[in-house]
Amino acid sequence: MFLLAGPATNITSLTVLIHLLGRRATLVYLLMVALGAVVSGLVVDWLYVALDLQVQAQLGVGAELISEPLQRLAAIALLCLTLPVAVKWFRRQLPCH
Repeated sequence: MFLLAGPATNITSLTVLIHLLGRRATLVYLLMVALGAVVSGLVVDWLYVALDLQVQAQLGVGAELISEPLQRLAAIALLCLTLPVAVKWFRRQLPCH
C-alpha cells in the first residue's frame, strides 16, 4: 500500500497542498489517499484469492527480466545523467571566493 500512498503523501507535496488548498482540504486529500490505498490493497488480496494465485510463486521473478550486463549499463547511464546535476548543485552550495 505504501507504493500507492507514499508518493502522494511526501512532505513536499503536503506543504504545497496546504498552501494551495488549505489544511482542511489537504486533510480530506490525505484521508482519501489512505482510503484508496487500503481499498486497492483489499481488492488485490481478493483477486489473488478469487483467481487462486499464489503470491509466493511470483516473488523474485522480476530480477531475471533484465540481464546483468543491461542492469550495469542502466546503472552507468543513470550515474552519467545524475552526476552533472549533482556537481552543479554542489558548486552552487560552495561559497564564492
